[in-house]
Amino acid sequence: MREELLPTGGGVGIAIGLGAIIGTGIASWTTGVAVILLAFCLAFSCLGWLVCHSSSEEHDQRRTRFRRVVLVGLGTAALFTFRGRSNIEDLRPEFRGSAVSARLVTLEGRLLDTPRPISTGVRRTRSGVREQSTTARFELHRASRDASHSGSVSSGEVVLVRFDREGGPLVPGVLIRLTARLEPMAPMANPGERGARLDSTRGGSVVLVVSDPGLVTIVTDPMGEPSINRWILFRSSMRDQLMAAAGRLAGDNAEHSGGGLIRSLLVGDRRDLDDAVRRDFTRTGLAHLLAISGLHLAVMAAIPWFGLKWIGVGRRIRCLVVAALLSGYGSLLDSTASIDRATIMGVVVFLGMSMGIRVRPVPLLASAATILLWIDPGLVEQTGFQLSFAATAALVVSMNTARARWFGARDAIGMTRSAIIRSRWTAALSAAIVAWLATMPIVESRFGVVAIIAVPATLVVAPAVAAILVMGFPLLVLAQVAPVTAEFLASPLRCFSAALCSQLSTLSAGSPIFTAADFGPAWTGIATVLAVIIPGLESPRWCRVGGGLLLAVMLTLPLVSGSQDGSPGEIRIVQFAVGDGTSILLRSTKGNVLFDAGSASIDRAGGRLIVPALRSLGVRHLDAIVISHPNLDHFDGAVEVVNRIPTDCIIVSEEFTRTARARPESLVRVHLDGLRQAGLAVDVVSRGSRRAIGGAEWLFLHPAAGEHSRTVNDGSIVALVTPNSSGRSGGWDRAMAEGASEPLVCADHAKRASKCGVLLFGDLQDEGVAKILQREPALRAAVMELPHHGSWRPIVEELIERIDPGIILQSTGRRRFESDRFGPACDGRIRLVTSRDGAATIELDGRGSASIRTGRTGLAADVVLMRRSSGHVPGSVTEKREVPTPSGPSHRQRLFP
Repeated sequence: MREELLPTGGGVGIAIGLGAIIGTGIASWTTGVAVILLAFCLAFSCLGWLVCHSSSEEHDQRRTRFRRVVLVGLGTAALFTFRGRSNIEDLRPEFRGSAVSARLVTLEGRLLDTPRPISTGVRRTRSGVREQSTTARFELHRASRDASHSGSVSSGEVVLVRFDREGGPLVPGVLIRLTARLEPMAPMANPGERGARLDSTRGGSVVLVVSDPGLVTIVTDPMGEPSINRWILFRSSMRDQLMAAAGRLAGDNAEHSGGGLIRSLLVGDRRDLDDAVRRDFTRTGLAHLLAISGLHLAVMAAIPWFGLKWIGVGRRIRCLVVAALLSGYGSLLDSTASIDRATIMGVVVFLGMSMGIRVRPVPLLASAATILLWIDPGLVEQTGFQLSFAATAALVVSMNTARARWFGARDAIGMTRSAIIRSRWTAALSAAIVAWLATMPIVESRFGVVAIIAVPATLVVAPAVAAILVMGFPLLVLAQVAPVTAEFLASPLRCFSAALCSQLSTLSAGSPIFTAADFGPAWTGIATVLAVIIPGLESPRWCRVGGGLLLAVMLTLPLVSGSQDGSPGEIRIVQFAVGDGTSILLRSTKGNVLFDAGSASIDRAGGRLIVPALRSLGVRHLDAIVISHPNLDHFDGAVEVVNRIPTDCIIVSEEFTRTARARPESLVRVHLDGLRQAGLAVDVVSRGSRRAIGGAEWLFLHPAAGEHSRTVNDGSIVALVTPNSSGRSGGWDRAMAEGASEPLVCADHAKRASKCGVLLFGDLQDEGVAKILQREPALRAAVMELPHHGSWRPIVEELIERIDPGIILQSTGRRRFESDRFGPACDGRIRLVTSRDGAATIELDGRGSASIRTGRTGLAADVVLMRRSSGHVPGSVTEKREVPTPSGPSHRQRLFP
C-alpha cells in the first residue's frame, strides 16, 4: 500500500482529497458534519505517519514529507471552507419560520431537463386522488421574495422544482419566470434526522413547489422572442431519446420487475422498478448495483475498446473515442456522485493513455473528490458520495495488497487456463470484500440494515448483471437508428433481467438481515477510514492484528441489539414530524408499536424520516404497525418501514381490506400486497377487539364489525392504549365484547386511562366522532390525538371536553395550523403541533405525571396531568428542563396555547 501512497503522488492526493472533505464539513457546521472532522483529522494524521514513516529514511526527510502532506491538506481545507459558505443556502434564514405567503419566491432561470413524474408516478394526496406530479432540475438566475423586490440575488445554483399540476409543455433551455413555494423551510427536527439542504438536487429533496401552471411564464426579449439555451435544449433532447431507447429495450415489462431493472441498470432510471425488487436488492446488500458507477462505465468502455481493436484501430484513436463516449454518456444521465466520479476518472485515464501518460489512481480519486466538492460542497453530506468514494478508495489503496495476503501473489508468467480463471475470481472476491468492508460503517449509519451475504451475493449475480450490461449498451445505440430491430433483439436481455430478479428473490428469502444503530458521524468516520486502510496495511503484524480487532469491534457494536429504555409501567409516545401526515410511535419496556406511517407532502417519508427516527431511538423491532384507514398520508411509508425494520404484523380495519379487494389497481392494494410480500401477518380489527402488543393494552373502539361509513375518514380506527396491567391474563388479546353496542370503557378503565392512556383517532370526522360520544360516555385519556390533523369541526370541541386530556397531539403541516381554530378548546392544555414544535416525546409514568420534550422548540419539562373536575389545571408544570434555544417564555407561550 505504501507504494500507492508515496508523498510524491498519492500522499499529496490524499491530503487534497481529505482537505476538501474537511473544508466542506466545516462549511456545513450546522448539519452535524462538523463532528466528523475530529475523526478525519485524527485518521488523517495517522495516515500521514503510515505513509511517510520508513526505517530507511533520515529523520529530517520523514518530517519534511509529513509536513508537506499536512500543509497541503490544511490549505485545501481552508480553501473549501470559504467555498462552502458561499452558496444558495445563505437565502434560507430569510424565509425560515415565516408564513406560507412569505415563503413564496419569484424565480427566473431555465429548466435543465424535461419534467418527469416523481418516483411513485402520482401525487401523494390525503384523498388518494391520482394527480400527475413532475419534477425537473432548474438553473437559478435570479430570485426574490416578490416580483417587485429590489434585492434579487444572482445565482448559478441548480435546485429541484416540483410541478403539482400538469400544464403547458415546459421546454428545457427556455428562460422562464415562476412563482414557487420554498420547501422545506427548516429541518423537521425528528430524531436522527439530518439537516435538509436547500441547494441539493442529488439527494432528491424537493425545494421549490409550483402549485399551478399559471404561475409559470416565459421570459421574452424586447422583440418578443423567448430566450433559449441551445445546448441545454440539445442535451435534454438527447437524454429523452436515451430514456426512450431504454424503454423500448424494456418492452412490455417496463412497468414490472424485469423492465424496470433494465432501465435502472442501463440509464439509472428507477421510477418503474418494482418495490419487491428494491426490497430484494436491499436485503441482499446489492443496492449499489442500481446506481450507475464505475462498473457500468467500465463495461461501456470495454465494448468499443475491444471492438475497435478487432478492426485494427490504433490505441490513441481508441482512447479518444472511449473518452468521448464516457463523457457523453455521463453528461446525459442524472448527475450523481457515483456517475460524476466514474466519468471524471474514466475520461482522465483514457486521455492520459492517448498521450502516453500513466495516471496514478489515488491522486486521480482525490482530484475527482476535489472537483466535485468544489462544484457542490454539499455533496459531503450525501450518502452516495460517501459510499462511492469509500468503496473506490478501498479498491485503489488496499485491494492489491489484501489480495496478495489472502490468496497469494499473482504470477502472470506461464499461467494455465485454470490459473487465469482462478486469478479473475480471486480479484473479484478481493474487490467485493474490501469494498464491502469500506462501505459497511456508512451503511450501518445511514440505512441501518446490513446484509451479511452481500459478498457471495455479488459473485452470484455478477454474470447476469454483466450479461445485461454487455448486451444492453450496444442495443441502446442500435435503438437510436433501428428501434424495431433493437426491440426484437432485446428478448434475451429481458430473459436475463427476469433471471436476475429470480436470483435476487431466492437470495433475499434466505438472507439474514441485521439492523444496526447509528453511533454518530465521528464513529462512522473513524470506522470508514480504518476499513479503507487496514486490509492493505504493510505494517508489522501486531499493528495489522490490532487494527483489525479494533475495526471488528467498531463494525460489530452497532449490530448489538439496543435495550429499551424507561421504567416498568410507563408508556412513551413519540409523535414524528412528517408534514401533512401521521406517524406516532408508542413504546414501553416490552416493545414498540407504530400508529400510521405516511405523509402527503413529503415523498418517501417512510425511508427518509420515519426509519431514521426509529433507528435513532434504538428501535430495532416493531411489534406491529397500526394503519388507521386507507388514505396515503397514513400508510404510504409502511412498506419502507417494514423493509428496513423487522415487524411482526400489520393491524388494519375492515374498511382497509374491503377497499383493497374492491379496487385491485389502487395504491391501497399495492401497499397491502407489498406488506404481505414482506412476510407480515395482517390482523383485521373492529370495535371491541383487544390486543396486548408492544407492552401495552390496545382497545379498539371504532369502527364496528360490518359497519359502513359515509366517508373513508369516518371509518378510521379509534384505539385506546394503556400500559399493561400485571394482572392481565394471557387471553386478554382475544375479543371480549367485539361488536357490542354497550360501552367498552368502564369507570375503572377510564380512571386509569385519565392518568396514562393514549387515545388515537386517525382522520375521524363528524359521523365517527358522534358515534364515539354516543357509545363511550365514560371515555377519558391523558393524551389525545386531534382528529383529522386538526381540521376544524365543532363536534371535536365537545369531544375534547368529554375526553378531558392533559396533552393534545396534532400532526399537521404549516398551512392547516396557520388557520387553526382549536385554540379556545385547547386552552389550559398542552398542545404539541408537529409543524411548530417538530417531533415531540411524552413519557407517562402511570401516576398522572408526564415528561415532555420537543425537537424544534427544544423544550424539556415535567408536568402533572390532572382532570379539571379535580380542581387542577391540566398540564401544570412541576419542573422545566430547557435547552438553550429558544427562550423559556417562548416555550411556554407555544406549548400552552
